[in-house]
Amino acid sequence: MQLYVFGADEVYRRLIDRALGAGSEALVLTTDGPVFGNRDWDKRRYVGPAQLSLRSRLSALRCPSWLLRMAREGAPRLENLLEFAPPHARDLVSMARWSQGAMRADLDWRWFAQLRREWPRKLLIKGVLKAVDVERARDAGADGVVLSNHGGRQLDGAIAPIEILADARRRVGPDFTILVDSGFRRGTDVVKALCLGADAVLLGRAALYGLAAGGEAGAGRALAIMRAEIDRTIGLLGARNLAELTPEMIVR
Repeated sequence: MQLYVFGADEVYRRLIDRALGAGSEALVLTTDGPVFGNRDWDKRRYVGPAQLSLRSRLSALRCPSWLLRMAREGAPRLENLLEFAPPHARDLVSMARWSQGAMRADLDWRWFAQLRREWPRKLLIKGVLKAVDVERARDAGADGVVLSNHGGRQLDGAIAPIEILADARRRVGPDFTILVDSGFRRGTDVVKALCLGADAVLLGRAALYGLAAGGEAGAGRALAIMRAEIDRTIGLLGARNLAELTPEMIVR
């Protein structure tokens, strides 16, 4: 489960209790969202909260099946937050704005130590962008990190996580889990990260594009394309499987 921390302590404690009850094997603490990024794309597409611009409205008319589903079923809600949201913030947009305003900005290493005591299973920190912080996360009791710049949606001048990947791996050795995301669009990108020491690559946006275009089948198709590109790249590098990928296959 990916944990965003907002509101009073009882909110995150209730969320992790639910994660435990649901059998979640790991908790991923998100640390790069206490301040909302300056998302120019949203400003171009909307003229106000939940008010699409004329251009966006015209674009939506090109997707009649999607419009029919929205009219029939309504916009989705953040079901995970329903029990915490105030009465005036029950729809998707109001709930999203409320949760952004309630995001905790006081997370630090002492707070992480408290969470480490409360969560008995695997615990990862997401949003790390310095190799030295990967070491610190390990020393603080984390089971792994996710190198991430939040998909480029927060600080536009942030480095790409892949840039610190090799250094982070050298610092912590082979046994500490390092995941990476942000900016991975092709199977070749995934293979580069695996060569540089990542244990796995998170591919949320690729799957989301497929989901938006074709539902579950579309998400499956997007992942199948990615898998085929990964297999092809491995073969062209002369490797038989992921275990044979090495840093020497990357020239920088």
